[in-house]
Amino acid sequence: MLYHISKIAGLKILKPQVSTHKKAYVYAIENVVTGLLFGAPHDDFDFIISEENGIPVIMECYPDVFRLSFKGKKCSIYEISDEGFMRGVTSWSPEFVSENEVAVVREIAINDLYSRLLDEEACGNLIIRRYEDAEDYKSIIAEHIVDRLVRFDAVYTEDKKIKKYYGKIIDALKINREYFLKNEMTLIANMIGTIRDEEKAAPLKQEYDELEKDILAYNPTIILPHSIDNNDAVASRRFSSDNHLIICISRQFGTGGHTIGFELAQRLGIAYYDKEIIHLACDRMGLNSKDVTDYGIDSSGSSRGILSSIGKASRKFFSTQSDMLFFTQSNLICEMATQESCIFMGRCADVVLTNNNIPHLSIFLSAPFKERVKYEMGIAACDYKTASAKVKTMDQERKNYYQYYTGRQWGYAGNYDLCVNTFFYGHDETIQVLYDMAELSCKKN
Repeated sequence: MLYHISKIAGLKILKPQVSTHKKAYVYAIENVVTGLLFGAPHDDFDFIISEENGIPVIMECYPDVFRLSFKGKKCSIYEISDEGFMRGVTSWSPEFVSENEVAVVREIAINDLYSRLLDEEACGNLIIRRYEDAEDYKSIIAEHIVDRLVRFDAVYTEDKKIKKYYGKIIDALKINREYFLKNEMTLIANMIGTIRDEEKAAPLKQEYDELEKDILAYNPTIILPHSIDNNDAVASRRFSSDNHLIICISRQFGTGGHTIGFELAQRLGIAYYDKEIIHLACDRMGLNSKDVTDYGIDSSGSSRGILSSIGKASRKFFSTQSDMLFFTQSNLICEMATQESCIFMGRCADVVLTNNNIPHLSIFLSAPFKERVKYEMGIAACDYKTASAKVKTMDQERKNYYQYYTGRQWGYAGNYDLCVNTFFYGHDETIQVLYDMAELSCKKN
């Protein structure tokens, strides 16, 4: 069963409509809550819509846009058969499309979309991220908006909403002309690839060559913040001859991270630390490690960000056993990092080392939720329901732990040197990618 959401009530047949994909489709979705997010008018400049562990996530791009978009809106949920639908045709993976007319099985009227979405949030079926005036949050939004402004050729738009909320970003993009030259080159290259007649393609090739010359001659007076558009590889200058090779690996549960980290360490010929850190910390504190959970924290302070508030690790100000254990672990991590090359799995090691000015590589391993559930089913020999619950629980614990002690967003790409989808690359290729990165980082100029 699939779902089609529409502002129009009383439909019996869904007819293909032309959208941004330039082709007539009937659009549908598997998760009805995700579908409801499209029950009211909005666009990519209002929200970032994604998914975490199978749960839809809607992230506000500016304050109060969620309420403004959905309050008082009505829509209809149309249940339809999945026969004849295709997945993977559009760039958005949850979306299904059909080129044919589709009969409606059942219609469900939603009289207050805003209330319905809040109910779904309360039931844990939807994550709503309200706008935050925080650097990490604004950085995610800025990256998304820049991509959309360029992709939709909206930098010179007269849209009042876009100019109101993203004026500063637009001004910076207008100054950085190279961004648009490259975008134009990509468009022309794609056009050339579709023209078989060389004579007809010749003017486009000439235009492409001229744009390439413009880019080579371009000398911007202002560079966009955090620009990575250069050939100066920071990775090859990360470690000096006095530093050990330190790799910190964070990962979603079910990505095979433990095995990948261990085999990478063997291949590099360096030490590997995972739960060993807990055991060593417990020994130092005189605790029995069997009585200590991996992510035991006081949930009453689930977002306080201890490390971000005090800088270098210091345990004398904290009295809970979890805090004491964390800072003992942190001190051990710093000691080990100054003594030998090694890999640390989790434990907020990336932030601990950053705050203590110890060079390292930070990696985040991820994979699609369903693939991680299948992986856990194979490892634990359990059914889908049990494995799914375990994956969700462990991801949430790791997320809470990381945010509690660092104040950072767990899994956000901007916090890491490299993010790898282990399902896409596979076990061996993931190890090869990480090995090559480590080799590059140890390369001395």
